Amino acid sequence: MRSQPTAARRSDFPVPGDTFKFMARNRTSSADSLKVGDHVTSKLPAFNWKGVIVEDLGPLGIDGSQIFVIREGDEDNGRHFNARAENLERIAA
Repeated sequence: MRSQPTAARRSDFPVPGDTFKFMARNRTSSADSLKVGDHVTSKLPAFNWKGVIVEDLGPLGIDGSQIFVIREGDEDNGRHFNARAENLERIAA
């Protein structure tokens, strides 16, 4: 009996020896990703703000979600907070 060709990769099936960082990196898409300096707004309906990404903290948390530090307002007096990538939408400067 021969096995059939498949498009599956080993990384699609993590095993206990795989590290968390390796698994989180596979879940994060590099296409159309946000980067430092991008102007963003919230996708969440309860929050209405616009800001700039000032730092990329990387994939954090159990699900490996990309976390960014956002600055809202002036460079000196602006408010800084963390936001998940899936809750952000890129806007024109």
